Amino acid sequence: MYTWPSRPRLPPAVALLFVSKSRYPIAIGSAPVGANITITGGHSKEVFSGVALVSITLKSGAGYFAKASYQTKLSKPGLDDKTMKLEADLSGWYFSNRLFGSLIGLLIVDPTTGAMYRISDKAM
Repeated sequence: MYTWPSRPRLPPAVALLFVSKSRYPIAIGSAPVGANITITGGHSKEVFSGVALVSITLKSGAGYFAKASYQTKLSKPGLDDKTMKLEADLSGWYFSNRLFGSLIGLLIVDPTTGAMYRISDKAM
């Protein structure tokens, strides 16, 4: 009886070694303290409303192959309103999928979860 040669075992998925996150903490402060903060995301949907000094968590993705973009408005009676744009950018770790041959991570997992993007952990 003939037995087929055994197939070489493949290593576990490399994508599991490099777990990227899709939510990032952002600290927002104001001078003077106590400004009202309103953060809106895609389609002008309000994501957060509160008073500075605050730390919140924002998603880096906005859908399949879409990065998140936020408008942050600071306002306080007697002072001019200030609006800032906060936008996710492409993570360098995203290309590790191609380096390690993970087409599933490159084309499905990271684009769907938003893990292909990052939001800088700089304080606003």
